[in-house]
Amino acid sequence: MRVAAHGRVKKYLEDRLEGTIELKEGASIKNLFHALSKPRDEIWLANVNGLVVHEEYRLRDGDEVIIFEPVGGG
Repeated sequence: MRVAAHGRVKKYLEDRLEGTIELKEGASIKNLFHALSKPRDEIWLANVNGLVVHEEYRLRDGDEVIIFEPVGGG
């Protein structure tokens, strides 16, 4: 699957070849976060094929994933 990251999350993809991640069939967003060594205290959101999804979402071959941190402001 193709993975892109924005903001501070991008540093977790630096050593990956063009942001391509190999996971077992049926892996979840949570599994992807684990593969990228997501720190427990950071909150990440995932967009899969244009939709924001929860951590239990099961990924499929060909999915395009964008990972980012929530943006706050006022």
